[in-house]
Amino acid sequence: MKKNELIEGIRKKDEKSVKYFLDNYKKMIKFFIIKIGGNKNELEISEISSDVIYTFTNKCINNPEFKLYDNCKMSTYLYNITSNIIKKYHSNRNIKNIVYIGEYTQGNSNSYTQEFDFEIDYKTFLLRESIKSLNDSDKKLMKLFIDGYSTEDILKLSSIKNKNSLKTKKYKIIKKIKNIIKTNIAH
Repeated sequence: MKKNELIEGIRKKDEKSVKYFLDNYKKMIKFFIIKIGGNKNELEISEISSDVIYTFTNKCINNPEFKLYDNCKMSTYLYNITSNIIKKYHSNRNIKNIVYIGEYTQGNSNSYTQEFDFEIDYKTFLLRESIKSLNDSDKKLMKLFIDGYSTEDILKLSSIKNKNSLKTKKYKIIKKIKNIIKTNIAH
């Protein structure tokens, strides 16, 4: 679903559009909260996440002219809503010395770089979360591959006896990770 079709669906209070929004952006919002605000407890994350969702849906419903520019991704817009809400959240609690990313503006040359960084960070976050859900032996093996160990070194450090078995095992683990990521994005 395209971003402005999604906004229009939410404006019309279409159940499928709202479900699509929650299914596709709720985890991203949680990631943004953690990235911007640092470690938070689940209650704070839930409270801020609810505020972000409310703010976005309220904007869609109450502003019939609201739409995103072609060069503004939904993730960038949600990141900025999250940033502003966290800023208010902290200022209401008199927390100082926190750095915030400014508003997204159409002419801001840094916005594209920031947007790209958000996407990379989110993909890294998904990869790390999917690796966490692997069993211990698969985690250990993936860590060795990620850390740059050679095939020979991995064979020595693991219970796998030959290169073909190691390649097959690596392929199966990567397939598991891809399936976990697809499942997480779909839900």
